[in-house]
Amino acid sequence: MKVNLARKNILMSAILTAGIVVSGSASAGLVNQDFSSGFNNWEGDITSSDTPEYPFNGVFGDFTDNFQTTGNSVTLTTSEEDDFTDYYEVILFQLFNVENLTAGNTALSISLDFSTIFTAPDPQDTSGYDPEAWAFLVDSNTDLVLANLTGGGTFDITSLAGQSDVFIEFGLTDWGDIGNPSSVSVSNIMFTQSGAGSTPTSVPEPSTLLLFTGALFAVIRKSKLFAK
Repeated sequence: MKVNLARKNILMSAILTAGIVVSGSASAGLVNQDFSSGFNNWEGDITSSDTPEYPFNGVFGDFTDNFQTTGNSVTLTTSEEDDFTDYYEVILFQLFNVENLTAGNTALSISLDFSTIFTAPDPQDTSGYDPEAWAFLVDSNTDLVLANLTGGGTFDITSLAGQSDVFIEFGLTDWGDIGNPSSVSVSNIMFTQSGAGSTPTSVPEPSTLLLFTGALFAVIRKSKLFAK
């Protein structure tokens, strides 16, 4: 399955001060996967029914109706603003490199919990669109869906071990139900390595300090999902 992106602009700009070097392997591994540091290292996107079409400014605190964290869970919610603008698509994502298998391990999996709340549609809604939510691993170079995590559970991603430039993306679209927010929640994201006769081991998060020491790393991704 391939994800067709109406607009995808990946911007990576590192502003380095004298004597500061960013490690070439610093982006390995998903960072802040338990949301213990809020939305640090995550990027977001919102699609609006009005101008601007993409209102998200990179500050999650300005969109608390749409992005919330509680414990190790994140919730994305559509909303109708005071001016009746409909924020009908909400996306959270992070670009990362999948870890290599460590010595003695032969398998890699990702697990997560995934739940949705789709509210009753507005009786006046004639759009014919139903709410949709998703969780994907996506190849950032080809836009191919590498793993469909929608619904939650445990997924074998051994074939992806060591792959670079992968998006993990959670999203929600509620095209027609203005005034009736829907939401998707994701929690307990965990990578696990295992091998024959070995005890499964969780993959630790890389250091946030290594990833962003003295650098600005911004990723802006505008997407519309249509599965082929």
